[in-house]
Amino acid sequence: MKQGFTFIKTWILLFASFILLSCQQNKTQKAEIEQLIPPDASIIMKFYESLEWDNTLKNQAFLSKYKKNPLLEYFSNNAFNSVVEIPDEALWSYNILGKDKLVKTLIFESNDESDIKIKTKQSYQYESVKINMFQDKTKSFYICVLAQYTIVSNSKIIVENIIRNYKNRVQIPSPIKKYLDVLSQDSPTMIVNTNQFNEVSKNFFKSPVPQQYLALSNFIGFDLNFNDNTTLFSGIIFKDDKSSESWKILSAVEPKNSVVAEVIPNHFVNATSILISEYEKLGHKKEVVEQVSTHDSLWLNIKELASIHLKNGKAVAHVSKNIDQTYEAFKKEAQPLKSFGTTQIYSLKNPISFDQKFTSLIPQVDFRFFMVHQDIIIGSKKLQVLEDIIIQINNQNVLAQQLNYQNHLKSLNTKSHVLWFTALNHQQQFFDTQTHPDYKKALKSIDWSKHELLLSQLIVEDDFAYFNILQKQTPDNANPVDIEQVIRLKSEDAMLSTPQFFKNWRTGQQDVVYQDVNNKLHLVDTKGNKIWTKQLDSPIIGRINSIDIYQNTRIQLAFATQNRVYVLDKNGNEVSPFPLKFRNEITQQLSVFDYDNNGRYRFVVVMGKKIRMYNKEGQRVRGFKFKKTKTPLSYPMKHIRIGHKDYILAQEQSGQLHILSRTGKTRVNITEDISHTDNQWYEHDQSFVSVNGKGQVLKISENGKVNRDDKEWINPKFKANDKIFVSMSENQLHINKTITELPYGVYTQPLILSNHIGITDTQAQKVYVLDKSGQIIEGFPIYGEKIADTYQTQEGFVLLCEDENDAVLVYRVKFN
Repeated sequence: MKQGFTFIKTWILLFASFILLSCQQNKTQKAEIEQLIPPDASIIMKFYESLEWDNTLKNQAFLSKYKKNPLLEYFSNNAFNSVVEIPDEALWSYNILGKDKLVKTLIFESNDESDIKIKTKQSYQYESVKINMFQDKTKSFYICVLAQYTIVSNSKIIVENIIRNYKNRVQIPSPIKKYLDVLSQDSPTMIVNTNQFNEVSKNFFKSPVPQQYLALSNFIGFDLNFNDNTTLFSGIIFKDDKSSESWKILSAVEPKNSVVAEVIPNHFVNATSILISEYEKLGHKKEVVEQVSTHDSLWLNIKELASIHLKNGKAVAHVSKNIDQTYEAFKKEAQPLKSFGTTQIYSLKNPISFDQKFTSLIPQVDFRFFMVHQDIIIGSKKLQVLEDIIIQINNQNVLAQQLNYQNHLKSLNTKSHVLWFTALNHQQQFFDTQTHPDYKKALKSIDWSKHELLLSQLIVEDDFAYFNILQKQTPDNANPVDIEQVIRLKSEDAMLSTPQFFKNWRTGQQDVVYQDVNNKLHLVDTKGNKIWTKQLDSPIIGRINSIDIYQNTRIQLAFATQNRVYVLDKNGNEVSPFPLKFRNEITQQLSVFDYDNNGRYRFVVVMGKKIRMYNKEGQRVRGFKFKKTKTPLSYPMKHIRIGHKDYILAQEQSGQLHILSRTGKTRVNITEDISHTDNQWYEHDQSFVSVNGKGQVLKISENGKVNRDDKEWINPKFKANDKIFVSMSENQLHINKTITELPYGVYTQPLILSNHIGITDTQAQKVYVLDKSGQIIEGFPIYGEKIADTYQTQEGFVLLCEDENDAVLVYRVKFN
């Protein structure tokens, strides 16, 4: 049931699409050809305008790309082409015989054996009708001429059944004729026998289609409308003796516009929404209402109910036409749990389940926690699912904001009774677990990146229903910038250190490393899998360095704790001769220098006023003469190279700045007093730069001359590299000579992300990324408390953002 409608929609899309690619089309005299349809046919297809349809398929964005796919070859009529000359008009049927054997039959108007390409002496008579037999490699074909029709099948039994039924004037089920009469003669059509559909599906998938999705009728008919970028199965369903209670429930109320896409995150797997509009008309059962006295008050104002399946769990959304009343009804069963950002999350005293009358239409989702967004109440069993949805809503990273989704809606009716949403690009687990091995590789090889969304719609009238399945190619301009939340990692205990990326040399992936409040160091991958945990003696001081101590691309972690300097390999093992142990307390982050990028690392350990330098063998570098300062250092010691010269910067708490050579001797004598700045120093435009408390930009040249540029910035926070100088004063972000005004807030120090600038409003928990010209990148701001780390990719960059004290968010930003 969990993935049921995902299955049936994906199956119909793939199955029919593959048949269409392999078939050629025809138009026949209905009254006669219908008599020859094989009994118990699972699928019946009629095609029109063969040449025009073939050209449509050749140009169809999705189908043309996968004409060589093994699944297509399974349904290919190449062998039939080798046997008969298929005319412009024909009918195909698919039957299940024996155990899961899918056979196909072709019927077209012709009583001339000259249409049969292969001449064979193998034949026999069945009820006075000659049946020719032909063997092609491992396949057998059976061909006969009956009345004015030619029949070709890869099943002897099917051909004989057709002949027998024709001779005995056995009529096909009347609904098939009704569907054939109603369906269009201007496009290919398909009739699905819902009683046989499970048997067809067993050829390819392990799980049967849940019956509630096939229970509306014995048959479903589709007009197949394709163009270059669109695949539309425009369906009709006639009410019959199989139609379930669901039909009665839905036909009692008017279809409505859906709004639930406003809270469906873009990384959803699938979702089902039922538009119930008038709850009191849904055929209440008196005993149910009396049994749960408060139950109806919860549902009375609900106009849309949806189940949402995400990768990390499930949620249910209730859209209310009177949110105040609905909220009060839910609050009676709940108590406040926590605030997440600006959203209050509630905990229910007892789990709430759907009203029983909905369970035949929508997957059951019980929930223990809920929150309110505008006129929608969202519930889940898992707190983390609600937190994730809140983040996506804040990021506007929801289905309703997708141009692709909006484009799909243009091809569907505006009002529905039921909507099914499927993210085809997020069905990996389904393909992994539910596909038979023979076809798993073929399904997994399909690239859904331009065909990721599938929408299906049901509208029920008194005696018939419309059932549409739509898939459109994503427009090229739909997502100029694609921001995907890769994962939200939660720690069992609060995080103590700022999380960082660490490149795993074996996998090539960037993992996440952090220390928790128990001084345990954790390395996890961005799928949430824990790689290792290591107990440390005390908190890590500052940030962790990535080094290649053996110069073999196998990266290690280097950092300092209160009394030790560690170097760990990718498995968390200590690299000899580390850790180095110290009696005095280490007070600054470990600085690691590699002057010539040749692996001759220098490790600088700061202990208050004492400074010690060590090589990678753990030996003290005696040639480094800078051993002590008058006051403790404010920041870790920093290595800067300008031209061919190396400079080491050491900044004391008094404000005094030392600019040293590799040996620790003074290299630049500063000519003026700059002690009134406590901001860090950076290299920019071949000068050493900082900003003092007066809002002046200070520049020190290599000869020690100090230049002051009075900017009148207020409490500025800044960062610089050789090309970019960025500062934040109040709500003004200065990037070189460009000024961008952001909303008033409390901002972090800006970060330089290669060619972009990142900054966070900690008050609003919004992360901004701008380009060098000061333009906010499309899709930003996004949710986050602070940018913790970043790395570049070929398509863009990846952000690691802090979230509360026990979670981090990984965002992938891709420029299309």
